[in-house]
Amino acid sequence: IFLQYTAPAVVFVLSIPMLGEIPRRREWLVLTVIMIGVLVIYLGAGTADLMGICLGLASGLAFGILVILVRKYPGRDPIWGVFCNNTLVALLLFPWIKADFWIGHSDLVIMLLLGVVQLGIPYVIFYYGMRRVVAREGALIALLEPLLNPVWVVLVVGEIPSSTTIVGGGIILVGLTWCYLREL
Repeated sequence: IFLQYTAPAVVFVLSIPMLGEIPRRREWLVLTVIMIGVLVIYLGAGTADLMGICLGLASGLAFGILVILVRKYPGRDPIWGVFCNNTLVALLLFPWIKADFWIGHSDLVIMLLLGVVQLGIPYVIFYYGMRRVVAREGALIALLEPLLNPVWVVLVVGEIPSSTTIVGGGIILVGLTWCYLREL
């Protein structure tokens, strides 16, 4: 999942030609610190296959492009955007699940909870938020989500993250804190 959070690098680069938003020198430094944190987490994750790495990086590219497009077209309806996004993903994944497509009542409830509560509502809120900040800031703030995941796992399940996850997450948190404390 942390490979998806290479998206800020994509946003920083693409926001220049696509949005005319030019990062300041300090923001490039913050991005560098944050990407070092992502790299530490990735390197501590153990072995991974090339396909997994490529899919993770593709996810980061796709999320970065989503941030750019949401910022570029702020007048679009967020609910329509989330609906189209989820529908496209469902259609793309259908060939892998068509043999097991039977959906029971409990499956439908779980799908609705995941689709609406876990993905739909947060993305609608994200779309509205992106109307108020520059693209690179939205991408950086979105990094708080993977930082909080290990915290929730510790609190709910009691599983302690690896030392590299703690160090890498700490580096990312320091970078984000430095970015926003200097704004005050």
